[in-house]
Amino acid sequence: GAKAKAAQKKAEQDSKLQKKLEKAVLLIQKQDLKEAAEKKKKAEKKEKEGATDKDVAKLIYDNFRNWSRELTDLTIRQGLSLRQRLQRDKTLAIKNLLTEPMGKLYYNK
Repeated sequence: GAKAKAAQKKAEQDSKLQKKLEKAVLLIQKQDLKEAAEKKKKAEKKEKEGATDKDVAKLIYDNFRNWSRELTDLTIRQGLSLRQRLQRDKTLAIKNLLTEPMGKLYYNK
């Protein structure tokens, strides 16, 4: 009777909700895969190209904020300006070829 119909209706609703949930999960998984692929592609491109001028500008701003542009470009060590060394070392770090990380100790040398 009525209880059986109510139970059947509830089962149908649960089934529809389950299908919607499965569809949502699939959409989320698909989006996650797409984002992961885009992130991997971006990382590979970054590794191939190395450090950008923007990367180096951020390093200088973060670690040599009080230095003028002249100081960062005219201070020469081992034939390279500070800007050139940061460009070289950041590129090596991106490619995982730097022997030590570019952290606090790097900037204190």
